[in-house]
Amino acid sequence: MSCPRVQYRRRMHYATRGNRMKMVRTPGNKLVMQKRAKRS
Repeated sequence: MSCPRVQYRRRMHYATRGNRMKMVRTPGNKLVMQKRAKRS
């Protein structure tokens, strides 16, 4: 993740294969990250 405006919301703060995130904008116009499912 190269966007400095968001933070990881879970315990692991490293950009590993099992920690893929997707940036989503909320109805309140906040930019947050959502966990993506890992496909083996």
